Amino acid sequence: MELTQERIAFIRKSKKTELADLDKKETYYRGNHKILERKKDPDLSNHKIVVNHCKRIVDINAGALFNQPVQYQVAEDLDITPILDEFNKQTIERLDLSNGKKVGIFGKSYEYIYIKEVNKELNVISVLLDPRTSYIKYDNSIEENKEYGVFWSTDEETKVEEWTIVDDTEINIYILNEDKVLTLDKERSGPHLFGRIPMIEYVNNEEHQGDFEQAISLNDALNMLQSDRVNDKEQLVAAILALYGATVDDEDMEALQTNRVLMLPDGARGEYLIKPMDEASIEILKKSIVEDIYTVTMTPNLSDEKFAGNSSGVALQLKLIPFIQTIDNKKTFMSIGMDERFEIYANVLHKLKKMDTLVDASQMDIIFKHNLPQNKLEVAQIIGLLWGKVDRATLISWLPDVKDAQDILDAMDADEEEARKKYGIPNFGDHGVGEDEDSAEL
Repeated sequence: MELTQERIAFIRKSKKTELADLDKKETYYRGNHKILERKKDPDLSNHKIVVNHCKRIVDINAGALFNQPVQYQVAEDLDITPILDEFNKQTIERLDLSNGKKVGIFGKSYEYIYIKEVNKELNVISVLLDPRTSYIKYDNSIEENKEYGVFWSTDEETKVEEWTIVDDTEINIYILNEDKVLTLDKERSGPHLFGRIPMIEYVNNEEHQGDFEQAISLNDALNMLQSDRVNDKEQLVAAILALYGATVDDEDMEALQTNRVLMLPDGARGEYLIKPMDEASIEILKKSIVEDIYTVTMTPNLSDEKFAGNSSGVALQLKLIPFIQTIDNKKTFMSIGMDERFEIYANVLHKLKKMDTLVDASQMDIIFKHNLPQNKLEVAQIIGLLWGKVDRATLISWLPDVKDAQDILDAMDADEEEARKKYGIPNFGDHGVGEDEDSAEL
């Protein structure tokens, strides 16, 4: 796929409409909120306090979905070990967590997959791209098939831009110098082995909105409320002293500032002019705004008193219903991109002769394990009641801290075998299904 000046102009125009919105989302996640731009008279207190719930919301959502590594399951006759090995080499769970954060911030993210030679071995590697400098062009068909993907970067010192354009057959890298001359880097360009465009777009939801986007105005209101509370406290300390029936000179004012005492004649009085503060009402308003922030984002405020105490597993689930639904929706959209990643890895590893059988996403299940608060005692009791009635692998997988149930079962079997040998306990479970000891002796 050729990159032209006209195509670059089209891509810049397409991204320009969303660039300001993407920048705003990142600045809010990083804590650069609107309150920091507020200006007041220099004589007035102007504290600028940021209570960054935007970052907390994104981190809670990403952690709930990706703090536990994603698992990939296929039928026993299929071998996806080469794919999992490539994932493990680059610690793909760390990339997934970062991807979950990017999607939560921007509403979408991009992943680029490439091949790199390391120690004379070809490795398949994934990297996340900046959504502000990445673009995928889709056709006008009902399937919205990809036509090509583009991403670019700018050298801040030389202002030289490097543009990479990929389609389903080749990768081309262009250099756009400061004189706007576009040149193909032939040494790094050429055909690829992926069998499709090695660039994936992940979305957070159908609207491509970030996790906290609906609550930005609420967070602004909270920042202003907290800032003004501190401003009012400071202005209270610097309140104006009004005197009635008395006059003071400079010497009296100096004595007042030094000794904090002022002698007044009979019948005179003094008082500070202060704005009345209703802290109780302000605190109620603050709690209301915070509750609204977590309500509209459907995220649990785990510091809220509703999550205190020893709640049962069912009670916790009921409190978390909106959040669980949101996480399930995110899981659905993220799975689409992760399925595509799996197939790209399968294609290239098959062509590199590292996989004997080509496996597509329809033969594989992605298993997410929600990192949510659970009543572990209740889970253990349920497992104990069902032991012997439900297969062990399923029961062990219910434990919240277990990553691979089969590893636990293998360890349990090894411990049991060691105990039998140590204490001379016969193994009555070696017979086949439906076979008893008498028939085994015969």
